[in-house]
Amino acid sequence: MIKDTKIHTLPASMHVQSDGSNIGGVEPSIYGYSVLPSRKEPLRLFTKGSKIAGEYPAFMWYPLTLRRFFGDSGSIFNCKLSIHYRLLGDLNGVNVIETDTLFVLGGYKYNCSLQYNHASGFQIADVHGNWVDTGFNPGNLEIDHWYNIKVLYKLDTIQKQFSVRHIRCGNLASAVPSNLLSVPATISNWKEGVYPQIQLGSMPTAEEWGLEVKKMSYSY
Repeated sequence: MIKDTKIHTLPASMHVQSDGSNIGGVEPSIYGYSVLPSRKEPLRLFTKGSKIAGEYPAFMWYPLTLRRFFGDSGSIFNCKLSIHYRLLGDLNGVNVIETDTLFVLGGYKYNCSLQYNHASGFQIADVHGNWVDTGFNPGNLEIDHWYNIKVLYKLDTIQKQFSVRHIRCGNLASAVPSNLLSVPATISNWKEGVYPQIQLGSMPTAEEWGLEVKKMSYSY
């Protein structure tokens, strides 16, 4: 097994819709992150409601260092994302928590995006990038409770398709329905590598809330 660990401790940056990154949502009234190197939870993300009344805000955190891709073009392989996080602040302000992984290899992008939707549970992206329900809903997450999220991916770089196969949230887990597997990859001119992303999406009138993150890693 090959592991790429401590993703959350890497030098990082942020995106919002207004910078042209096309992440969706409008710019939050407050957003940012801080690194807490003296604690076991070294990354804290925080955000608040929208600058524009009635609009849903979002921002993205991502490492500046492109992660190495431990797979070769012309192979089929599995990868597991593991991340621990806990919610802080206004629970009612939470809309979505995205924990995305985008793999780019051989001119193709494998968009293994996942999000916890406060209203409907876990969702994945279809071939068009639209969110679809997996049917796995662990219920409302609690404030100040650590959740161990594990996501299993399968990439087929021969057929140019991918699957988000299995999702675990704490003690609950679910396989992704078979009709949502084997999603076609898309042609991409991005640099080859692995792109981890965390995105927080708020309700329009959310009070400040956030996420503390630790033990973020990939296993191949």
